[in-house]
Amino acid sequence: MTEGAADEALALLTGLAGAVGNGDAAAAHFYAHASDRMRGALGGEAHFVRAFTNERFAPLAYGSAARLTEVRQVGDSARATLAVTTEVGTVTYVVAVAKARFGERAGTWCLSGVAREGVDL
Repeated sequence: MTEGAADEALALLTGLAGAVGNGDAAAAHFYAHASDRMRGALGGEAHFVRAFTNERFAPLAYGSAARLTEVRQVGDSARATLAVTTEVGTVTYVVAVAKARFGERAGTWCLSGVAREGVDL
């Protein structure tokens, strides 16, 4: 991965971490950067907002702080661990981003996945 691509991936991951704790605005931020495939799987922005209110993802909307750890980059994709501080402790997510290959956003880094660690899917 080139230095420029690494910077773009890290900038997106940092922006996603910075959106944590902003309620519906956090969901809107994640939606704005979601890949077409992820949007297709979850639906429109209203569905993202609803997903952010369920128990699995609510810490992303309502946590008090978030920090990135363990950022790993491979080619045109990157993953990071996102530790979210909540009133009951730390909740950890794996956040994946990738450069879009097709469509209107081809070449743009997009959110490609979010999974909460320790929760069966």
